[in-house]
Amino acid sequence: PSSRIVTTAQGKIQGRKLIYEGDKQVDAFQGIPYAAAPIGPLRFKKPVPHASWTGVRETKKFGPRAIATFAFGSEEEVKLVPFSEDCLYLNVFTPCWEPPKGGFPVMVFVHGGAFELGDSISYGDINICENIVTRDVIFVTIQYRLGYLGFMSTGDSACPGNLGLWDQTAALNWVNDNIEAFGGNKNNITLLGQSAGGASVDLLHLSPHSTNLFHKMIPMAGNAECKWTNYKNMPRQCKSKAEQLGIIQYETSEELLEKLRAVPAHKFGVRFQVREDFAEHGLETVPYIDGDFFPESIDELRKKAKPKPMMTGVTKEEGI
Repeated sequence: PSSRIVTTAQGKIQGRKLIYEGDKQVDAFQGIPYAAAPIGPLRFKKPVPHASWTGVRETKKFGPRAIATFAFGSEEEVKLVPFSEDCLYLNVFTPCWEPPKGGFPVMVFVHGGAFELGDSISYGDINICENIVTRDVIFVTIQYRLGYLGFMSTGDSACPGNLGLWDQTAALNWVNDNIEAFGGNKNNITLLGQSAGGASVDLLHLSPHSTNLFHKMIPMAGNAECKWTNYKNMPRQCKSKAEQLGIIQYETSEELLEKLRAVPAHKFGVRFQVREDFAEHGLETVPYIDGDFFPESIDELRKKAKPKPMMTGVTKEEGI
């Protein structure tokens, strides 16, 4: 059955009622756009707000997943939700019963995948509703740009880097602006994530652009100190990627980006592989100390960050 209709800042949306029996019914709003599609001239740009719409927008299925070269999950699952550069969608799973005074606490989950793969469909919907939302919580899962589309850096103001983290920040801004319409308490937001998602949670805590958008944090199996988020020289990495794509001659960073915008999106996917020298070389596309999202070094930002209540943990096969 269809869910209730909720009015967001961009317009009305209607999802599905995923638990519709008993006194703890749950609505799922899936595939809500939290920013404009980062395609065409918006490729390699920070996320911009999505345009408003008239009428009621149907939000009953997951939005496309970010471009990646490899996905966990079955072939059926991959067919079910395609890969697309147009990937900036989130999902809200919310109780239908009366919220407590101030609203339901909110949890926002950032998926992992080495900043190179991953999506929100892998974490499901009905299981989130049954195991989490029935405990009086609103649960939000988000997607963000991955690989070179998410972490391109020219090392200057043309494209400083960390677009995937700017996406996560835009999603948090959307939650702050809209979650009250779902019965949520925007003053009680817990950000959690696993692996690269755990590192993202810690990084968003350290950046002045995002730290005030949530109140508690659960980084699982990853944080900003991990060797694999080693903030390597992304501008150099990105220039060598451009060379692989046949782009060698350009005068300015703007010209380089213009040429890269003409390349088909699927060519920017990164093939995730763990090599024997993984600890030394880390991942191919990672966050970068860019002077913008991160105005200072991680150590300096750590000294200035206001502490938040934090719970942390690891996964069972952590070292493998």
